[in-house]
Amino acid sequence: MILLDADTLNHLRLRVIVENGNLEPRFANQQFFRQTPRPDSSYNIPLQTIRTTILEKEA
Repeated sequence: MILLDADTLNHLRLRVIVENGNLEPRFANQQFFRQTPRPDSSYNIPLQTIRTTILEKEA
């Protein structure tokens, strides 16, 4: 994922908390799926390949 540039983040009053981090533990029991199948016909996305970006709205 390409994060927004600093000017846009400022304009939207967003602050980066985590960028390109590991999957948050609170989501570890979820299942994630692709819209189109992989060459092996599977739709699931392995948890270890998911990255997390968290933005916070500034007050």
